[in-house]
Amino acid sequence: MNEHRSGRHAGRRPARLRAIAALAALGWAGQAGGALAAVITVCEAPKGKSVAVGGPSGWSDESLAGATLTFTNDAVDGFDVATKSAASDTTARKEGGRVRRAFGNEDGAMTLVADYPLGTVEVYQLSLDGAGNGNLIMAALKNRVVGVTKGSLLEATCRRPAG
Repeated sequence: MNEHRSGRHAGRRPARLRAIAALAALGWAGQAGGALAAVITVCEAPKGKSVAVGGPSGWSDESLAGATLTFTNDAVDGFDVATKSAASDTTARKEGGRVRRAFGNEDGAMTLVADYPLGTVEVYQLSLDGAGNGNLIMAALKNRVVGVTKGSLLEATCRRPAG
């Protein structure tokens, strides 16, 4: 094998490998449809109250301590919400959900609605500044999911990652 490359083909292979490595680093190969998802914002540790029909009476504290909700949008698949915690790492779409924008834009007040096949609906009200920083108010409504009808209202602080 020739260890020294010269002539008109010199350097082509490394350039091609660099391009493939750059695309892989961006996550291109792992995205459905080849689209890159833009991060809108990341919200940390939502907390609030919940109530269950047929459960303990009244409202109780609820927290997704240590969890993050990452809101994304891409040109092919649209919006998605990724939930990451010590117990799980999933997205609304992976769970069979459909996420759509009900109001607003990505750099301000925006409401997203995620509905799932088994009767769960989640409403995300994002109030963001132009840099993707702000607040989330989240309502999660579960109609007889695992035998329980439950409603939760949670809030969190959000920040768009640098970069």
